[in-house]
Amino acid sequence: MKNQFLLLTFVLLLCLKSWSQEKSNPILFSEAYLGPAFGRASGFSIGMGLNYQLKAHLFALRYTSVTQNDTDWVFIFPVIKTLEQTDEFALLYGRRHLYGNHSFSYSSGISYVKNKELISEANDVFTYDTQQGAGLPFEVNIKWFNAKKERYRVLFLVPIGQPISFSRSIGFKLYGNISKNSFVGLGVNYGFGWHKNY
Repeated sequence: MKNQFLLLTFVLLLCLKSWSQEKSNPILFSEAYLGPAFGRASGFSIGMGLNYQLKAHLFALRYTSVTQNDTDWVFIFPVIKTLEQTDEFALLYGRRHLYGNHSFSYSSGISYVKNKELISEANDVFTYDTQQGAGLPFEVNIKWFNAKKERYRVLFLVPIGQPISFSRSIGFKLYGNISKNSFVGLGVNYGFGWHKNY
């Protein structure tokens, strides 16, 4: 997951440099989300995405991991065993509509899905069955962000510098993937970036 985060950060910085000469900011934002997932792949899900909006068109890169774990205890220390893990790498296209300080969006696309499932364990040796394939990812989002340029606040409290268009966002995401290991999740997302033209 660390590699995916570094890749998203690199792409974000590359995009920022190319748009630095423009007068109006681009609509470009990252997000991280988490929540429960249900379906053939079920458990706790966590993910991240990078979004770019052109007019009402929304383009997104997304990574989602759904993990089902079993926890044993050795004295007071938890020992976590992964029973099943599904990783999704997706490219999505959709529409995003802005309403003052919030937005509503919906997207679908194509994805690569990798699933590993524990099939046996003996003497602390775990054997997993791995499957790979394509899937149909989808998501629906509602997010809240700054309606106008504001000074950035450290720890949400201390304002610094001049008013800027870069801001945080928070919202809800309904997401999923239709594939051999389908899932649907409902999570809270938190993001950074430029959520509208200021």
